Amino acid sequence: MKNQKMKWLALFLLATVILQCFALSSCNQTDEKDSTIPLSAENYSNYFYETATGKMDVKTSGLNTTYFVNTVHITFDLKQTADVNNVVIKGKVDLPLSKTHPLYAEKKLPLDFTVNINVDGHGETDVFFQHGVGSYGGYSAEDYYLTIESITGSIKLK
Repeated sequence: MKNQKMKWLALFLLATVILQCFALSSCNQTDEKDSTIPLSAENYSNYFYETATGKMDVKTSGLNTTYFVNTVHITFDLKQTADVNNVVIKGKVDLPLSKTHPLYAEKKLPLDFTVNINVDGHGETDVFFQHGVGSYGGYSAEDYYLTIESITGSIKLK
């Protein structure tokens, strides 16, 4: 009888230990899903602010010829705190002008750009084009816009 009680007690203790192991291992598991987000041209605007601002400088060559240098400053910044993983944004800078405008006819636009986003969630670059005097007007420094062609990398929201 005493031997049978010992077997039941040992079996009870073993079952208790096994149940506690399962309970403890399930307590360490979380229901959090992975918050890593692969970026694409379709979803980047949910996570990044973008700006494209132009500036025009009048220059004079050594031959005393006047020409204009247009610089477009492009920036991207995260909208919220996240870990950045190898994010590279590629695209084109355009102006809302007719494709027959001299800047397009002379293939000065669109401009290609590539921006690498750093670990702080910021990236920037400058692109430029130049032209001589003539009928190149019809736009302002705030008229530039971006077309995103591809994005690689991901972010992990915090």
